[in-house]
Amino acid sequence: MPSSPRRFRSWSLLGVAGALALAACADRSPLAPQRVTAVSRHGADLTVGSIGNYTWLDANRNGIQDANELPATNVTLKLFAGASCSGTPLDTQLSDPVSGSYLFAPLAAGTYSVQVITPTGLALTTTNAAGSTPDNDSNPACSTVTIADGEVNDSIDFGFVTPAACADGVLGGVDMGGVVNANYLFVFTNGSTDANWQGATKGFVGNVGVDGIQARERTSGGVPFAGTIYTNDATLGAWQAIVNQNAGQAFASTGQTALVASLETKVNGVFAQVNALTATPGFTSRSAASLDGLNTQNGIAETIVINVTSGFQVSSKIDITGDAGDVYILRWDSDANPANGYNGQVKFQSGGAIVPHGGLTAGNFIHVAGDINASGGGSNPAAPYPQGPRFDNGTGALVAGGANFNGGGFFTGYWFTTGDPNKNFETSSLSNAIFVGGWYSTTTKFSMTSGTSGLYVAPNCPSSGGGPQT
Repeated sequence: MPSSPRRFRSWSLLGVAGALALAACADRSPLAPQRVTAVSRHGADLTVGSIGNYTWLDANRNGIQDANELPATNVTLKLFAGASCSGTPLDTQLSDPVSGSYLFAPLAAGTYSVQVITPTGLALTTTNAAGSTPDNDSNPACSTVTIADGEVNDSIDFGFVTPAACADGVLGGVDMGGVVNANYLFVFTNGSTDANWQGATKGFVGNVGVDGIQARERTSGGVPFAGTIYTNDATLGAWQAIVNQNAGQAFASTGQTALVASLETKVNGVFAQVNALTATPGFTSRSAASLDGLNTQNGIAETIVINVTSGFQVSSKIDITGDAGDVYILRWDSDANPANGYNGQVKFQSGGAIVPHGGLTAGNFIHVAGDINASGGGSNPAAPYPQGPRFDNGTGALVAGGANFNGGGFFTGYWFTTGDPNKNFETSSLSNAIFVGGWYSTTTKFSMTSGTSGLYVAPNCPSSGGGPQT
């Protein structure tokens, strides 16, 4: 055998038959180990090995090949001699257009490296994930393996995820980039009648964007807050007192004309995008209570568009289970006709909440609505739902001066609201509203009063670090 690995180019009929036999085994599952025997042109029998095996779409983003996950097809793979993916490859091929399997064979004993070229629009999933095995994990983009004479290594697999939900703020095809992926708890693009951010609160964690030129900022009492308030005005007005109360954890950024204009464009764009979506069959007209017990967990990333047309007062837990890659888009509108505005007041009260389970977090939910309201009482959703205004998506330390929640009305996910279209787009006064995700509004009037609190939660994807709710 040669001292360095080489690709055998001269196949006998037996060698070709062996390769065809291997190819015939390709299906959804990894290839079974095979030995390929080739005959050199000099007539000597040489037992040779192979390297494979599979590229797939990791729908639940856990780095493990799970049942019902689909193959990634026509993915480019390159084989190199030695322990690096540099120089001229020995071979280049595409993963099977149906099964996603691939195979480099016949190979002499030696050290090889397999490089995968990540398809446009995808990213490699977690490699060597906790709980995985060599047979069901995902390998690094350049993976080195040494095979002995006649050895078959069918453990070099590559999984892919869609990164847009993290990198670009895109969830379910809705572009919220620059808002939900930029740590904003609140964005207020108007507030020209009133913009009241009041004390007697458990606290707030996350950035705030406000059109301070339009907004009439008010505040009173103590407001524990960690984040930066961005405004297009020369000052924060009355909200400067909130920054002053929270030295070392709250900051002001004034004169941000371009930034605030961009936030306004993004928020308005979300309404247009969501309005254009077709409701998922079976979800064209649902009450809020009917969503309790919804389970879409099947190992496949799905987007479910739901018209919520009744049952807007929620005082109980609505448990929803799904995969980490699922996205739920809820349009709260009593007549399901956004052309005349989002009608009906959405009110969470007495511990009412949408509670994510399975692979879900608050970062899997998008809502559009008109008027919202809240009141106190009841109990918190059970952990791991965030229990207070804490850092790191609700898993870290409390904001300085803050406290854990004690019931209230919980707004889970990213809430885009306009205010009441029949009342000059004003929002009802909020008492004990708990925002877990974010609130982004074009409303002309809002008042966050006693007990209203919140924390930013990042989109649910590997780089966000949000972790699953169970």
